[in-house]
Amino acid sequence: MDTVLYTDGRSVKVTTQQFIVGQAHYLVDGILNARINLIRANVAGAVVMLLIGLIAAAAGYLKYFSEAQINDWVIGNITVTTNVLAIIAGAFLFLIGLVWMIASHNRYAVHITTAEGEKEPLVSTKKDYVTAIVKALNKAIH
Repeated sequence: MDTVLYTDGRSVKVTTQQFIVGQAHYLVDGILNARINLIRANVAGAVVMLLIGLIAAAAGYLKYFSEAQINDWVIGNITVTTNVLAIIAGAFLFLIGLVWMIASHNRYAVHITTAEGEKEPLVSTKKDYVTAIVKALNKAIH
């Protein structure tokens, strides 16, 4: 008898006989192992953006750039010098890096080992969701 161990009500279902994810069907007898796989968010680009922004803003604030080489821009009543431009560009890059870092999330995958190889049929940012599926799979396997 095929008993449902877990379902999310949409595309994922774990029974004692099958693991169904969308259109993919895996026989539980063919699954050797099921576990959670952590896929870390890549924040290297965000860190580089933060550092470049911080360095540019600091260089502008410390008046590192020569004012004699490039003409100042006058916008209304405001005079934009090279150093002011460096501060603005640095702050903009820093802000982009900060938003990028905040928006980056670790992801979790249902990692199964079958006779055909290793697969990750489901990836989600919700650890509890993936944990529930893996627990149901392990219960079906054993």
